[in-house]
Amino acid sequence: MASLSGLAASARWARTVLQAVIVLVFALAACVAGSLVMMKVTPGPTQADMSGYTYLQGNLPMLLLALAGVYVVSSFGEEVLYRGFLLNRLAAIGPHGKASWPLAALTSAVIFGLAHFDWGIVGVVQTAFMGLALAIAYLVTKRNLWALVLAHAGMDTMLLVQMYGAPPGSWGEGISTLPGCRRSGGPRPRQGRSGPSSR
Repeated sequence: MASLSGLAASARWARTVLQAVIVLVFALAACVAGSLVMMKVTPGPTQADMSGYTYLQGNLPMLLLALAGVYVVSSFGEEVLYRGFLLNRLAAIGPHGKASWPLAALTSAVIFGLAHFDWGIVGVVQTAFMGLALAIAYLVTKRNLWALVLAHAGMDTMLLVQMYGAPPGSWGEGISTLPGCRRSGGPRPRQGRSGPSSR
């Protein structure tokens, strides 16, 4: 019986990993959609400012430290806070009926976007679109938070590794994990500093 339980656990994790891959693609597509919307409504920048990540460029120890930080604070922490807690609370206190969960998903996505106000309006819109995609994924996967945590970790890894390998002179507007998509969650130093700063 123990071996059968182990097989069942393995099957659950295999399903979770597959869901995470699908959620990852869905969330990144949402980022791109957010950028396309901004291209239509504003003549200004269509990508969030990435200059706060200069301290990662070519700095492997700092990359590893930043990855460890974002896996805990962003990948895990943000999913627990925004999807695991906030989404459920909004649905509980909001209007009851068929609109409760869609309204909660939309509201939580807006809050998630506004929490990233330091990235400018473009970053707010992109992360709001991503937050909506993650909220939808949370509900579609029957509240499988681990699938979202793994997907979020994948996006954070893509961002930080790209920042690590970015060529000189490419910082600022225009760097993204996919066209129009910026993800984050880890240390974000103020511009002009060479390393992480407390906020």
